[in-house]
Amino acid sequence: MKKFSHAICITFFILSGCDTGSSSSNQDVVKAYLEAGGTFHDMKTGQISFVDPASLQFTSWSKPFKDDENSIGGCVNINAKNSFGGYTGLKNYSYYIENNQVTAMFQSKCSK
Repeated sequence: MKKFSHAICITFFILSGCDTGSSSSNQDVVKAYLEAGGTFHDMKTGQISFVDPASLQFTSWSKPFKDDENSIGGCVNINAKNSFGGYTGLKNYSYYIENNQVTAMFQSKCSK
């Protein structure tokens, strides 16, 4: 029994090295980035930012995934206000975080 509990502990420590960051900390990084006026890539118009970053509504955060050695990715639905003050409806966005900084964000259909 003692060997079994040691095996479980070793497995736990090995798997904890594969951490993708907590969902809430990733969410905080993305929210802070956008609320500070961070930009995202739109295929039609290039780099743009939201008109009213303080009014953003975030829903349906995906489980974070490891993109490569240093980058964590994820998807979120965002509802934003347009220049007339009305909400535009939920749109899908992918984001990538490296060293607690958003390195890329773009509107896309999220596959993960």
